[in-house]
Amino acid sequence: MLFKLNFDQYVPVQHQRTEAYFAFLVTENQDFDAAGDTEMYRCYPVFEDGRINTQLSYNYPKNELQTILLVL
Repeated sequence: MLFKLNFDQYVPVQHQRTEAYFAFLVTENQDFDAAGDTEMYRCYPVFEDGRINTQLSYNYPKNELQTILLVL
């Protein structure tokens, strides 16, 4: 998937159980690497074309999310 995100503001993640793509705002959430497994993240779904849907959000614990490594 080609993400059309501002990577200074958003971090792309994948929900492990559903394999759906989401992104969370850096300013709304704790540092992902330093957070505990039960820390909740407000995530926004990513459309198939790579754009983010900011009208809809879901809350997931860190242990259900997987960061996506991107080659820039």
